[in-house]
Amino acid sequence: MKCPLLNHNSQVERFCINLKCIEKTRLSCNECYQSSFHCSHLKDQNLISDLPDYVEKISTQCERELIKFLGDLEDQISELFFSLKDKIRSQFQISSLRLKALNYYQVNEMLCQFMDLNSFKDDMIEIEIKSKNLLNELNETIQQLRSKQIIQVSRQETAEANSYYIEGLTLFSQGEYLKALKAFDTSLNLNPYQIEVMLWRGDCLFYSSSYRDALQQYKQVFKIEESNIKSLYGIGDCLFRLNQYQEAIHWLDQVLKYNPKNSKALSKKGDCLKNLKNYYEAIILYDNALSIDSNLFWTLQSKGSCLQDLKQFKEAIDCYEKALILDSKSQSVKSSKSYCEEMLQK
Repeated sequence: MKCPLLNHNSQVERFCINLKCIEKTRLSCNECYQSSFHCSHLKDQNLISDLPDYVEKISTQCERELIKFLGDLEDQISELFFSLKDKIRSQFQISSLRLKALNYYQVNEMLCQFMDLNSFKDDMIEIEIKSKNLLNELNETIQQLRSKQIIQVSRQETAEANSYYIEGLTLFSQGEYLKALKAFDTSLNLNPYQIEVMLWRGDCLFYSSSYRDALQQYKQVFKIEESNIKSLYGIGDCLFRLNQYQEAIHWLDQVLKYNPKNSKALSKKGDCLKNLKNYYEAIILYDNALSIDSNLFWTLQSKGSCLQDLKQFKEAIDCYEKALILDSKSQSVKSSKSYCEEMLQK
């Protein structure tokens, strides 16, 4: 690497890490040294051969001190919002089936709780105002970082990024999700905003049970490409794993808007409704999914479970038998089938 200063013909030999350095460049050659550049902080001059180690050190420091801090903060905020939404739903939303089961005193208590709705709306407005201030500060920080980012991606970096992407796919297929994640991270560092790599990165986090991190990764893809079905489904699946069933249904509905015959989304929406104890609605979705693909083991098992909970044991057994044709070794299905058979004999 040649020294960038005019009239200097030497190769760069040092780099400066002094925080208050005011020289034109942090790279210097022997001619720079003879001209007394960086003379006030010679102890902060490192040999250019040490640059890769320094870059690695900064990368590690960034991950430990900044990325981890932001991740922990994000988890705390996300957990609070999930909890807040659940509390609001439990206080102000009630199904017609549950309403019919309430007695006089419970209905009266419910109506009293409903009177607090406007007060909660005022609280939400105050939270929104504070949130906008925070969002503005975060956007300003992002813009500052973006203005300093090295955007140009060379052909060599593109080729290297693709190589790490292929390595990640190989590791993922072997079940080495954390190693695959590292390969995908390297690929994205070399060439950011690769949609497919970002999606596979989300899959690595998902299969490593890091559902919150996976959720954020899928949402990053959604911000770039709102119609990306894989990201929409990934968001819904993560929310399902986080027990946020109503939220999950919202995102799965987005998948079905683009592709009404997406059997995975139909089945996963059925799982959400099943966990919300809306068994009849769940069964309708399972049937829709099975009409598209009759070989969905988990869908058959889940439909059987709904029928079992509805005490429709004969129909449940029929589902379990179809599931066992697809996986004859499933102990959970065998156990559920045996239970239904015992209940029919009583």
